[in-house]
Amino acid sequence: MAESMNASYQFPNIPFNSSTSFHSTAEGKVWTRLLIHLCWWLHDMYEIDGADSKFDYIEKKTDDCRTLFPGEFKLMFSDTHVSPAEQHPLLICRQDEQKIIILVFRATISSKSIQDVFTDASIYSNHQVYLGARHAGFAKRAESAPLIAVTNWLRRGWKIIITGHSLGGAVSQLFTAQVISNLVEAGLLPEMVSLRCITFGTPQCADYHFWSSYTDWYGVFDTYIYQYDAIFRLATFGADVTKEVTDSFSRYLQKLGIKAFGKVIGYKNEDLTSIFVKATDQICDFCHDALLPAYSIFGRHHFIRKDEKSELKIDSVGELADEKEQLLKNLAVGRHWYDYLIERKLIPNKFTFVYREFMEHGCYPFAINQLFNREATPRLSTGHSMKQKVLRIEAKNNRGKRSSAADSVSNINAIVNLTDESSLSRIYFQGFLVDFIIAVKLPNQLAESEQSREIIPVLSQEKPDACTVLYRKSDASIKYLRENSSFEVNVRTYFGSFKIKVAVLSNFHPEIPSVYQLDPIATVFRAYGEFVLDASSTEQIDSPLSRCFRSLFAAFDDIGHIGFDAIMARYIVEKQSRNLCSDAIRDLPRQPVLNENDTVENYFDTELVMLKETADNNKDSEKGKHASFLYDALKRELEKTISSPTHTTDKNSAQGPELVPLHLNFIQLHRHLQDLHTDFNVCTVQEKLNAILAPFIFIIIKLERLEFIERWTFGDHVALAKDLHSRVFRWIENRWYVRLPVDFGLGLTKPLVYVLSIYTSAVMSYGLQYGFLNDYKKTLKSLKHISASLLVSTGEVVHENENEWQILNRVAECDWSRKLTQAKSSQEQHTMWAQTFTSKPLKEIPSEHRCKFISVIQICCQLSTMREILAGQPPKVVITGQSQTGKSTLFEYLTGRNLKELCDVTNFNTRMSLQCPAFIKLDDEPNDGTLSDGSVLPIHLVDSPGDDDATGQSGTLLDLSLHAANLFILVTALTDVNQKHTIALLNKILKDTRVKILVLINKVDLRLKEEWKKIRKGYSYRRQDSDDEDTDNHELDQVFSLCKTLDEMVKRPREELIDGLEVDRTVVNNRVTFQTVILTGFNEFYKTFDEPGFREKVHKSNVNKWIKQNLINSTD
Repeated sequence: MAESMNASYQFPNIPFNSSTSFHSTAEGKVWTRLLIHLCWWLHDMYEIDGADSKFDYIEKKTDDCRTLFPGEFKLMFSDTHVSPAEQHPLLICRQDEQKIIILVFRATISSKSIQDVFTDASIYSNHQVYLGARHAGFAKRAESAPLIAVTNWLRRGWKIIITGHSLGGAVSQLFTAQVISNLVEAGLLPEMVSLRCITFGTPQCADYHFWSSYTDWYGVFDTYIYQYDAIFRLATFGADVTKEVTDSFSRYLQKLGIKAFGKVIGYKNEDLTSIFVKATDQICDFCHDALLPAYSIFGRHHFIRKDEKSELKIDSVGELADEKEQLLKNLAVGRHWYDYLIERKLIPNKFTFVYREFMEHGCYPFAINQLFNREATPRLSTGHSMKQKVLRIEAKNNRGKRSSAADSVSNINAIVNLTDESSLSRIYFQGFLVDFIIAVKLPNQLAESEQSREIIPVLSQEKPDACTVLYRKSDASIKYLRENSSFEVNVRTYFGSFKIKVAVLSNFHPEIPSVYQLDPIATVFRAYGEFVLDASSTEQIDSPLSRCFRSLFAAFDDIGHIGFDAIMARYIVEKQSRNLCSDAIRDLPRQPVLNENDTVENYFDTELVMLKETADNNKDSEKGKHASFLYDALKRELEKTISSPTHTTDKNSAQGPELVPLHLNFIQLHRHLQDLHTDFNVCTVQEKLNAILAPFIFIIIKLERLEFIERWTFGDHVALAKDLHSRVFRWIENRWYVRLPVDFGLGLTKPLVYVLSIYTSAVMSYGLQYGFLNDYKKTLKSLKHISASLLVSTGEVVHENENEWQILNRVAECDWSRKLTQAKSSQEQHTMWAQTFTSKPLKEIPSEHRCKFISVIQICCQLSTMREILAGQPPKVVITGQSQTGKSTLFEYLTGRNLKELCDVTNFNTRMSLQCPAFIKLDDEPNDGTLSDGSVLPIHLVDSPGDDDATGQSGTLLDLSLHAANLFILVTALTDVNQKHTIALLNKILKDTRVKILVLINKVDLRLKEEWKKIRKGYSYRRQDSDDEDTDNHELDQVFSLCKTLDEMVKRPREELIDGLEVDRTVVNNRVTFQTVILTGFNEFYKTFDEPGFREKVHKSNVNKWIKQNLINSTD
């Protein structure tokens, strides 16, 4: 908390506009000044012996320099006992409210670390991974940095500054380049993330070949150089001197070689001499470039210099357009980067050094303060002073120093699913520090032996903020999990070791399909629902499922016609939204497959004729207008597809009517849905939601096309051995119905169509159940059949008792799957195909059709990844109810986030579903003084729009998470408990799900105050004739009991609600819990009515208890 927070103080924004220098604003100067001090403190900290002394120094510095910090930060240091060669020392400075992270890399400690000296001296080139040359010592340190963690933080919307001085600056630049490579691979652009790399006194670290790959991210980098800092120029000096030496040596070798060669052959001439000289020069240049290339620094250069009056000033190079162009041009042609700086007289012409220039390497804090204090200090003012929190995780056993370390409950948390599924032998870890876990030590009951208790976690870029640890699956481990609601594991990280509690999630209702009970097709639908929730989030710029769907949609390109299926999906959605059909989805499985000899325009001839007739016959009606619009839009799309077969239809044109857009990646969908947080026009909302339905229909169409590939595998083109065909076919036919989740597919598709006001509930149910889902088994059969044929064609055996997931996982885990899907050329792919598929049926597949099967391999891989991502997600708790009942207040209480930070709340109503992580503490009170007190149960909390929202979108958005929810909280007021809308909503949840429901009756304090006023008014007449006021008040308290009155007020509407439900009372008793609550103003109310036992009846902490009770395994 702030000690003296000025109410008018505004947090300074970080200048993430990469078109300007970092220090160009007063806010930028505030942050630049803080960065250099953090770099210096981290350096000086490591000059001190002893872990406690190190942290004492940092705590003193942060306390003495409070006014440097623009807010309350948490400082986390890497474990000082870890070798720098294993993990370069770093500091993470977090500001959770603003979602800011400063990552500081330590400078060289020559007096304490000989490894730093060797790192600085390792000037030779590292060509192992990247295109171009990097300083080998700096590159090795950069590769030890938390790449996955920083990438994931950026993907989740955190603002990241990477900084360092000297060695730390070089590591910062190279590490930032690695982060950028990951972001580019994820499809992100510079304007989509908040990333800056700010360095001081940075030695040159990579050559022009390397930096030329990052020109689009040029604005991310800023480096500051004081005067003629020698370290800034040292690597170039070393390279140039080495080149002079090698050139002199090569000339000497040339003379010896020519003389010796002349003696051997008996003569010499000018041609021979010229050839020998050129060959020697090329060999020397090659060796020099490979070992000691001319390194440079990337980004803007800011030279801190003294003018004629000895006053400090900054000369910036690379900020103006012409300067930037010149620097990038030098990179492109391979010219020495410092030539331009010499021309500007910013560095000496000769690479000579004096002692003073080495001393200038340590002048940065003083210089930055002198330059920026005049603007930075007034910007912060004197009223913002806050005490910073230094997280001393290493002092876990010291009770006097554990409070700050336990402060952030979300650093690491863990869950394990209690289930009999053999494939669920995983503990899922999540949290801010999860990417820094080195190893996890399990209890004896979950390990094979004492020696195997320590497990290394599995990290994945597909699962931001998560990792898994495998434990031994046995009768003993299952028994252990069933007997415990949580258990402790010892987690060793780069920030120290500590204990956390793993929450054991309970077995839910057997009719609730867990992720591992869904078949592959249903998994895609569940994953798409999560994908949409992520896309609607305002704080998450990427989804854990992004890479999966991007690869999945890429694989779809070779299944069916590229342009046709996209047009069909958009056309079906547009047709339904304009009420021109009532059975489009039902008829979807019967759409014919477009063969190679068919043309797209002929395929839609019938539809165009029908639309034209409808438009002509209904010219003056709304139906005619819709038909005319759809006719023009479809015709335009067909014309574009014919002229450009690979047209993806993601960009809208203003030249004519357009079908609904088909957004097939997260970034496009995210941008499209963000308007729902601010634009509340009903028509606009419906149009935006069409963009949700279009990709869903596209997925269905593409999955149906698998039947076409199956025909290629087992049709007339290939003769399959009868025993194989009968065995695989019989296996599929016998097992397809086991995991067919009809309710799930129906539940996801139905609400998407509801919002378009087309189908009634009965028509929609009939259309889907007997249309799409009746042919569901065909799609599943085709996928299984093709996957089995892939394995059999490689010589592997497919057993009859293997289920569909076992087959798909086997395909995904094969080494040949990775090689085929990642082949860089068709020739490489065909060679790999011939080496892999040596048996029928795939051995004889024509080369032009092999891409279809490689696409199926990619689909198998992505389905397996989707399944693991969904399985590792926390339980989902969905909040629903009418507007103005307190849903958002409950959401803010459970998440600890201000709703205004997450969306634009208009008229105090939520208009778009929001999903946000929340953390439920496992221990209500601290017990033994260790860090395990802060262990939490992570959940995903979804705040849905009011059921009566004027936009009409609430049903759609609620149903997106309907079948993924583990618990529902229905928030209502005492006056609304028995109303029709509450009964209808509770009926819907009871019928469509099998989860537990909490009916939270809010605002009971308002009715209690009314009752109190009535009774008090009756006693006011008696008080006029009484002289004993204390006695009268005591009698009044005896008559008016809060608990008794509350029970009486709730009893009748609760019974009326239960009577109005269409389910058996036994079901209600088993699944529904009623809880009264005061979400706002409890403290003020309780000061007036301090009655024993009342707090326990209405306090909002009861919600936390209910969530824990119904999610965590019960040991009773």
